[in-house]
Amino acid sequence: MIFGIKSVHLYSILISVISLKTLIMRDSQILISKSNVIDNYNIIKKHANNMEIAPVIKANAYGHGANLLSGIYQELNCRMVIVAYLEEAIEIRNSGYTNDIMLLTPPLNYDIKDIINCNLETTIAEEETAFLLNEHAKALNKTVKVHIFLNSGMNREGKRPEDILKFTKYLSTLKYLKIEGLISHFAASDVVDNMFNTYQINQFKKSLFLLKSNGFNIPKIHIHNSSSLFNYPDSEEQTVFNLYRAGITSYGLLSNSTLAESVGLKPVLTLKSNVHHMIEIRKGETCGYNFNFHANSDGYLAIIPIGYADGLSRNLSNKMRVIINDKYYKVAGYISMDLIIIDVGVDPVKLGDEVIFIGKSNSKEITVYELAEYQGTIPYEITTSLSHRLPRILV
Repeated sequence: MIFGIKSVHLYSILISVISLKTLIMRDSQILISKSNVIDNYNIIKKHANNMEIAPVIKANAYGHGANLLSGIYQELNCRMVIVAYLEEAIEIRNSGYTNDIMLLTPPLNYDIKDIINCNLETTIAEEETAFLLNEHAKALNKTVKVHIFLNSGMNREGKRPEDILKFTKYLSTLKYLKIEGLISHFAASDVVDNMFNTYQINQFKKSLFLLKSNGFNIPKIHIHNSSSLFNYPDSEEQTVFNLYRAGITSYGLLSNSTLAESVGLKPVLTLKSNVHHMIEIRKGETCGYNFNFHANSDGYLAIIPIGYADGLSRNLSNKMRVIINDKYYKVAGYISMDLIIIDVGVDPVKLGDEVIFIGKSNSKEITVYELAEYQGTIPYEITTSLSHRLPRILV
């Protein structure tokens, strides 16, 4: 085939684009198990009895990849997914998700037009926001579904119980808003036999009774989040509430690893990379920044292309371990922005060997809980800290 000058130029651009796409796919990757997502969904469904399941995919699906997860939930015919902020909803809409999306955080006034344009449901807690939402919806001849946020005791958002009837009556006068739900949030659902949970439920039930006795029949009633479903498995409250917000449970995790395992939840995420480079080190030498590691003997260091810019906290330096060739190895020195150094001694580790940061090999495993313990935090922070520059791949 003979190319003209213009054709050769276009061909060169095409090859460059293909090469660039290949380069963009880094060795460091997050793998998302579709089968585990589906298994977790079915486990949640079983425990939720007759409650509708609404997966929470805020914060990039807790670091797992909101676009990937929303696609799975659309396949599973979930009626609704939940995000925190408008920009998250827009990203999911642009990815092709067509089912309902609810904003968990009551919106700001400048979000209103996009809420309507993206056909979103939203929590609501302010008269001014409700008024403006109704006015914009009226101008577009659209109806917006709203979930009234009740402050049952967490004191973070929502109307107090003594104000809930007045606010609901006001909303009922706004003809382009449809009262779709009543929502609240537990302050400590991961603490078993916590009397404050009982207090919050009672506050919610009293408010719900008050609204019903005044003629308000609200379709969606929800307070249950990840831990509450399993910490209060046969409670009377599960007959009061009809929607369950499936947060970190969707990803096979809970704040308590023992509870997560006992109900059969399966971790969805694997974080892995490959050995990028091998460096010889001699006894007494240091590596990385600020002389934080000194070699006890001659050996080798494996350099891995991942760092705290990818979400592995610098606080994990000299603490966390990885799996290479089905064996544990420790991080040597400080984790830097883009690279991590692993002390492999004199073992036969070579360029290209797989390195597991979260996940399983044949006989070894590193969990999100382990990293959370090293870092003195909760599993939520570990996964949500994983940055966007790590590609998420559905497997």
